Amino acid sequence: MILSANTGFLYADLPFLDRIAAAASDGFHAVEFHDEWRHEAEDDLRAALRGAGLPVIGLNAAMDDGGRAAGPDRAAARADVDAALSMARALGAKAVHVLAGHHEPTPEAMDAYADTLRHATAGDGPTILIEPLSRTAKPVYPLRRIAEAAEMIERVGSPRLRAMFDLFHVAQEGDDPVVTFRAHRDRIGHVQVAHPRTRHEPEAPALAALAAAGWQGAFGCEYVPAGGTRAGLGWRDALAQG
Repeated sequence: MILSANTGFLYADLPFLDRIAAAASDGFHAVEFHDEWRHEAEDDLRAALRGAGLPVIGLNAAMDDGGRAAGPDRAAARADVDAALSMARALGAKAVHVLAGHHEPTPEAMDAYADTLRHATAGDGPTILIEPLSRTAKPVYPLRRIAEAAEMIERVGSPRLRAMFDLFHVAQEGDDPVVTFRAHRDRIGHVQVAHPRTRHEPEAPALAALAAAGWQGAFGCEYVPAGGTRAGLGWRDALAQG
């Protein structure tokens, strides 16, 4: 089972580049980023990854204002996507997460989001991910459920566009994670895990259930440590024992 450390949440007490080394030291198999990469020189980031020996599963496009992909400034949204794709290609990242921003699902916002996603998926390149976010995490956001992400994927019509399946957000919206995963398996491009109620350390049986349901990719560990990151890694021991 491949476990990817999400540096947006894990090792938050360390400088960004040091988080990569810490993830390698603690036995994670890969890393994934929010948009911390925007504040680092590409050469420094490549050197940190090379020193740690870890691949990059994915990274977020700019998270200013919660993302701008569904906003009125389509030129700015496209520029955010282009910058993220450029860095993803430089680092060999498998995916780019394009965030919609703080918008209700109005026709105008959804039209803008679809337009940005068509731009992001034009031609060849990394997988583009869209993620439904629960109301507990984002009171205002245009995507709430995996089914809504699936509708946008159908609308855009690109094989490069996939849904980010986040166990916490799925559960917070009242959907059964395993049932939802099975229903939309062909549209899911990445899985992230956290405790379904607290967003702290994930429960090992939940990962095992998703693996049994057919997920063979990496599990992105995007959770808020209840204490320090290293102090809470015992959940992985339970996973190994299972």
